[in-house]
Amino acid sequence: MPTHFTCDYVAKRDRRDEKKLPVKGKHDTVQVWVVRGENRVTAVIVHLALPLHAVKPETVDLEFFHLPEVESTHVSRIDPKQANAKARWQMHGAPRCPTADEVTRIVEASRMKPRNGKLTAKGQSRSIEIVVQPQSVTTIELRFARMARKADKQSGDKMAAPYAFTAAENNLLDKLQADAFSYFTGSASPETGLVADSSQVGSAASIAATGFALSCYPVAAEHGWLSRKQAADMTLKTLRFFRDSRQGKDAKATGYKGFYYHFLDMHSGKRAHGCELSTIDTAMLLSGVLVAGEYFKRKGTAEKEIRLLSNALLERVDWAWTLDKKNGEVNHSWFPREGFRTVDWEGYTEALMMYVLGVASKSHPLPREIYQRVAQGYVWHHNAGLEWIHAAPLFIHLFPQAWLDLRGLHDGFVSQHADIDYAENTRRAIVVQRDYARLNPFNYVGYGENIWGLSACEGPHGTHTLRNGNKQKFVGYAARGVTAGPDDGTLVPWAAAACVAHAPEAALAGLHATLLRYPRALRDGQFVGAINPSLPGDGPEGWVAPACFGIDQGLVVMMIENARSGLVWELMRKSSMVKRGLKRLGFAGAWLA
Repeated sequence: MPTHFTCDYVAKRDRRDEKKLPVKGKHDTVQVWVVRGENRVTAVIVHLALPLHAVKPETVDLEFFHLPEVESTHVSRIDPKQANAKARWQMHGAPRCPTADEVTRIVEASRMKPRNGKLTAKGQSRSIEIVVQPQSVTTIELRFARMARKADKQSGDKMAAPYAFTAAENNLLDKLQADAFSYFTGSASPETGLVADSSQVGSAASIAATGFALSCYPVAAEHGWLSRKQAADMTLKTLRFFRDSRQGKDAKATGYKGFYYHFLDMHSGKRAHGCELSTIDTAMLLSGVLVAGEYFKRKGTAEKEIRLLSNALLERVDWAWTLDKKNGEVNHSWFPREGFRTVDWEGYTEALMMYVLGVASKSHPLPREIYQRVAQGYVWHHNAGLEWIHAAPLFIHLFPQAWLDLRGLHDGFVSQHADIDYAENTRRAIVVQRDYARLNPFNYVGYGENIWGLSACEGPHGTHTLRNGNKQKFVGYAARGVTAGPDDGTLVPWAAAACVAHAPEAALAGLHATLLRYPRALRDGQFVGAINPSLPGDGPEGWVAPACFGIDQGLVVMMIENARSGLVWELMRKSSMVKRGLKRLGFAGAWLA
């Protein structure tokens, strides 16, 4: 028989944000506490016994009275099989000195992983039945729909006010932004408008970098770095190239079915490096195409052609073709003669803009159910005292929001564990990055609260001797991140500049600290791809990436602009395609209402 406990939500109401509620019921080894918060109830069930005393799994029936409407129910456990770092350590052979990889796996194994729970109606009450294991702690969190919506509105209103930068801060941001944009004027092909992936001599073009360039030309026109005519001419040249470039199944085409190869020859526009036809990089290119169509709205012939080409390129994409026939998810990549690789988009990734464009397509749309399946797989972590949707590399949190203003918008998934939207989730990811760098679990050189930034980037390769004399193996390019790693001491110096729209105070502190300590993190005013201060080098930066990258520079330009004028966000808010896509994905609230 289940052990029955009851709790009355309205008992002893008062105005405090949190209040311990009385629980009725008794068991020799099971204890239950319930706390009421502003928009939730959290129950903690402890099932413990003294050593050498018999204890077995127990079924607990917890019944609540007078609850508001419950939006979600999540159960988290710490028991012998879940969130058990000791068990993972023992699985590795109980090493006295675990390797870095073992430490990472042990830390990851210690995390609680919330799972959906089910409430059952019993007349006017709601109950949940759960089996608790011996020597365990279980939490049950009930979030309330009405209160969550109220908190969401407050969150959106709070973020609407722009940050007041000082004159000195604006001067710094002006220079960083203008220098970052100069990458595009120096790296764009005069024949095709394609933009080089990196500043290395002979670099192929990147369609993602080209998408960032298209998004930055309106910013340049507003700041006077280019005249409006120059910006329109650059944009038109690029859009005409993609309109006229050959689409075909063969390995020398530029694209196929409206998608494009990740890397293209700078001059001919043909596929380069035997690379993949990329769904996500095409989405970033098309995001720039969409920005161009929204900005160039004047009556002139050139601007009218930009709008026509923008719409044609967006509607030429056959999104439905990318669906995996087995699971219905969007494939990452396609290769001539090989077809799609068996890798799909899963969980919280940088692909939100891809889903927006895909479901909004009038010609070959994606079904909205794809996004819903992906979002149901979000993994929530608790770090630095915050609940957040986990994604290890920083860029995942930033890339979609370079284009999309997600402040105050909700899709039914982002607020399942906390009163947040995706913009707030990104702010929390920044907090976690800073906290991780402050803790510096592997004792790398230079890490600190204001020196941080773990993201996908180039890095050292091979075995090297660190400044402290230890030898370490490096893997080159990797999706570095927190809290699950990998982490080899390599940092992206552009991180703080790219975070200024979401966490301006932290970003400014990071910018000042990075530029003061690591002046060679800038090359011709542009952030290099990465540094590793733990390795010996010509300066405190240690190892310095040999190149700057277009996507990094574009992200810096766009995020600084969004922080100060909101230009890119405003253009995308006006887009009927963006509105249609977000609504079809289930987003609502704030400006979308």
